[in-house]
Amino acid sequence: MRKILYVIKLKADLAVVSRVSFAKRERSKWGSYRLNLAIANCIEAAILSSDKFDRCILISGQDYPIKSQGEILQFFREHPDIEFIEAFPRDASDATAPGWTPYYRFRRYHIWFGNRRRVLPILRKKLPDFPIFHGSLWWALSRDAVLYLASEFKKSGKVCKFFRSGFLVDEACIQTLMMNSLFADRVSGHDLTFAEWTPTSGAHPKVMKSDDFGALIASPKLFARKFDSEIDSNVLDMLDAVHFRSVEKNKIKLIN
Repeated sequence: MRKILYVIKLKADLAVVSRVSFAKRERSKWGSYRLNLAIANCIEAAILSSDKFDRCILISGQDYPIKSQGEILQFFREHPDIEFIEAFPRDASDATAPGWTPYYRFRRYHIWFGNRRRVLPILRKKLPDFPIFHGSLWWALSRDAVLYLASEFKKSGKVCKFFRSGFLVDEACIQTLMMNSLFADRVSGHDLTFAEWTPTSGAHPKVMKSDDFGALIASPKLFARKFDSEIDSNVLDMLDAVHFRSVEKNKIKLIN
């Protein structure tokens, strides 16, 4: 109920903002294939919008720009034909390696009962007849590339079918689709989102704070994660003051 109320309030808050579209929601568990469907829904919403975009960028609600709008636009003007997505090959043939290996994640069958994930004990998938690639979830792709991805998700081809019963496949499905397509030669191999992992941050990147401001500004990346205004909102204000002119500064300028 809390999530439903949050979505209702969010839509109401954004109703006054132009050029905002809401994609079809997916009920997804962490690590399940349905997160890919949620991304596919966002791609579809972007394609169906009235804006004829050149670049589609996937970021989360805890991401934030660390470059100005002008710098971001100039960057993409200078790199119109590059697909910014991290993608490196993964070997899913080793059944003996421990942990969340590519074999375990992609060739075992994972099913969810409520919030609990279970791995079928006997069944295994054969190695696919295409190479598997893996990388960060976040990307910035051209219009042609996302049109291709939308088509692949709609027809649910062999790549999507292979990953459908896997675990943590949101970091592999789109990468594999891109690297087994005509866009492979345009893939940069890296994303545009700055993140840091520390010994205390666990499986997730650390939350950025004011102490990280210098590293954020120095990064060549365009975006960064993760931010949490309840932990440190000052770092967001600092970024606004440098790149976007905060609301308070605009008010002062108008008064002067």
